[in-house]
Amino acid sequence: SIFDGSSVVTVMDKNLIHQQVKLINKISHKDTEAYSYETTCPTKGAQWRLYGEKLENGKFAMLEIPIESIENTLDIVEKFFSYLVLLSVVIAGIFSVILSRNIAKPVAELNEIAREMGRLNFNKKYLGKRNDEIGQLGQTLNDLTTRLEHTINELQRELDKEKQLDVLRKSFIAQVSHELQTPLSVINGYIEALEDDLVDTEEEKKYYYEIIEDEASKMSKMIRELLDLSQLEAGTFRMQREPLDVTSLLDEISHKYEKIAQAKDIKWHYKNMKEKVMIMADVVRIEQAFTNIITNAFKHTEEKGQIKVLTFLRNDQLHLVIENEGDSIPEEELGHIWESFYKAQTSSGKAGTGLGLAIASNIFKVHQIEYRAYNTDNGVGFELIMDCLSPRNG
Repeated sequence: SIFDGSSVVTVMDKNLIHQQVKLINKISHKDTEAYSYETTCPTKGAQWRLYGEKLENGKFAMLEIPIESIENTLDIVEKFFSYLVLLSVVIAGIFSVILSRNIAKPVAELNEIAREMGRLNFNKKYLGKRNDEIGQLGQTLNDLTTRLEHTINELQRELDKEKQLDVLRKSFIAQVSHELQTPLSVINGYIEALEDDLVDTEEEKKYYYEIIEDEASKMSKMIRELLDLSQLEAGTFRMQREPLDVTSLLDEISHKYEKIAQAKDIKWHYKNMKEKVMIMADVVRIEQAFTNIITNAFKHTEEKGQIKVLTFLRNDQLHLVIENEGDSIPEEELGHIWESFYKAQTSSGKAGTGLGLAIASNIFKVHQIEYRAYNTDNGVGFELIMDCLSPRNG
């Protein structure tokens, strides 16, 4: 026999087996049999599991294992699996917490950002630094909130501008109605006087007719300006642009306004380029724009005041500067004086319909001429910058 402390291997004949053991039960599986038995070896009442194979010499090789050893092994295996299950539950719980922190919390944060976007609150941003899909989604939400905020702000500005324009339009219509009503009232009054033969001499009649004609001309001019402005703003006004000697045009305009300045007791200071400078322009419309700027300067220059008109070349561009002594324009209104239907208010209380400058600005835009208004130490200035066909001449 061979005994290793837990099992015994013996070689004996079959009869000897049955004489020294008490059979408890028999286990059969296919051609194999195993026995549970009780023996006095190594101690009385010991139970063993026996497995035997018949050898070639007719004897049997037997493997005997104590049942107590098997049960101990099963207990150990059962405890091992119990501990393994418990450990698995603990590990699963830990992973659940980790996943909750790494996935559930960021997802909840992204959901909150989306809710705030629905309330048009774009201040909440995703601040995570993840490089996975959640991080990409957070960055996408950030980009989306930025674009939405920008778009909504732009729409709000446009809405505010439309509201402001509507207010200005109503104010302008009221002012134009007043401006038209004034000459109409004068014309009606003089016509009634003529119809009722309230005018005695031919000289008085001639004077009345001159007044009527003058007032009618003012109305006609205002209506033409309104039509021009409407076409310019709608982009339906046709321009016939061609090479134009702008220095010669300015000389002609200066000659006309020099006499007006003398009549109004205003100092006229004019300094133009001596050489010819060519630009591409519609001569009628560009003269109209220049005239509107200069007329505006006369309107806001007091008696004994001065108007300066000068030109100079810089970087192949002609600069035209028109400055007048008089009231300044409030800084917050400087950017608005070019707008359609804008009624500018000067510090002295003088007001204008805004037609002349609105028409001029639209003509400058079509000709791609840069323009700006600014306050000087003792008045207001306008600067126009035009691209030349060549640095010196055409």
